[in-house]
Amino acid sequence: MINVRFIFAIGFLLAAWKWADWKNWKVYYPTYLFLMALSFISDFIMYNHSLWFYCPSPNFPNHTAVALFYAFTIYPATVLLFLSRYPTESYIKQAVYIAFWVTLYSAMEAVSLIVGIGSYYNGWTLWWSILVNIVLFIGLRVHFSNPLLAWIMGALFSILVLIVFDFRITDFK
Repeated sequence: MINVRFIFAIGFLLAAWKWADWKNWKVYYPTYLFLMALSFISDFIMYNHSLWFYCPSPNFPNHTAVALFYAFTIYPATVLLFLSRYPTESYIKQAVYIAFWVTLYSAMEAVSLIVGIGSYYNGWTLWWSILVNIVLFIGLRVHFSNPLLAWIMGALFSILVLIVFDFRITDFK
């Protein structure tokens, strides 16, 4: 039986292969590193106080293996597709485009919960993930044009999450 995570990754990689702007991949590379850094920082901060968790499966023995797999398959494909096809004509098209990506990522998370390869802890819910996805995709676009502003947005949103979900300094590794 094929793992759902492989289906997600293959789908993203095939879509990127077909529709992404590979000629200009170097232009999008810093934003991919930004996304990867956010993922790794959140995993590090949540080491002892998880909000979400990638459950082990036959091909992925732990959360870290899944996080690395996503970081090197789904995330680069996401950034290439998202940024290279981002509409610039109108704010309405941009909002619809971001909503599409938020829906896609949120649906993938919902599927992961349903099939048992993801779980939530410490009060986290799918609604919080949807909010994170909204901030994430707006942040990716902001990073593309103004990296410093995106880092500030990320830091402020992270502080909000740390406060709302009652992180303590003793929770950190």
